[in-house]
Amino acid sequence: KTINNDAYVMFEGGSMKVVIDNDEEGYLKMYPTSSFANNPSAIQEWSGTGFALKSGYVVTNYHVIENAKSISIQGVNGDFAKRYEATIVATDKYNDLALLQIIDNSFKGFGTIPYSVKTTVSEVGEDIFVLGYPLTSTMGDEIKLTTGVISSKTGFQGDVSLYQISAPIQPGNSGGPLFDNKGNLVGIVNAKHKGAENVGYAIKTSYLKNLIESSISTSILPNNNQTAGFPLTGKVKSLKNYVFMISCSNQENSNTNSQKRIDNINNNQYFSNKSEIVIHNPMVSSNTLEDDRNYTFTSISRVTINEDHTIVEL
Repeated sequence: KTINNDAYVMFEGGSMKVVIDNDEEGYLKMYPTSSFANNPSAIQEWSGTGFALKSGYVVTNYHVIENAKSISIQGVNGDFAKRYEATIVATDKYNDLALLQIIDNSFKGFGTIPYSVKTTVSEVGEDIFVLGYPLTSTMGDEIKLTTGVISSKTGFQGDVSLYQISAPIQPGNSGGPLFDNKGNLVGIVNAKHKGAENVGYAIKTSYLKNLIESSISTSILPNNNQTAGFPLTGKVKSLKNYVFMISCSNQENSNTNSQKRIDNINNNQYFSNKSEIVIHNPMVSSNTLEDDRNYTFTSISRVTINEDHTIVEL
């Protein structure tokens, strides 16, 4: 998120030198290997952070899931041995937000989410803390806590959609929750300022609310703060099971096409096999449809979905 016309990158063998405003930095290439880089079909994996909303929805940054063909979520209820498959429900590229939903048949729900989402603007000087999974390859997959304050109510170059925060963040923190000192969710971490110490940015939750309202019809923002009176250690202990590692890959999960679960929030009856999904008597917002000839269709009786087409029976 910077623009600089006085920048140069030079390569020599396995080394790279970057010069920005006469400030030089040297890098030694360790990974990927040349054979990996020359094979566009090679498996690539990366990770970020996300957090829970109601009904199996999860929030992260758009840049975390961009170009991912498979997305899995680890750390639900603190269990890292289990990976849940997720699908993208909605994205906001401009504000760097993505709304996911767990579609795994073994998923039993998050339970009661112990924080509320605060969509009013927080004040400069408020204490905040960040939970996430930065640099997991070297720092491990235990959740990490950093603390700080809201430094500004605007972000990079005065961007009003962002807070500037002093809590240190690293790659992998992207998509993680920003909490105030009462345990309210007030932002979504998305960037750090490369040229400054401990300057990071987080998207205001009002932009998350806008994305949800424009993409789904139900309210999924948690509103029951159960941690307000806890010390920070208690808040972290309570909240960490609702902050997840988002693992992405450029390779499609072998089960993605044939085993996807259709949204069952409304307890619709459905069955699936390897090629077709059928939903009987689906719950829809309106069962009465009128066209310009004044015909009225009283109900949708069945929806059949396969790789080639979708049939809606009235």
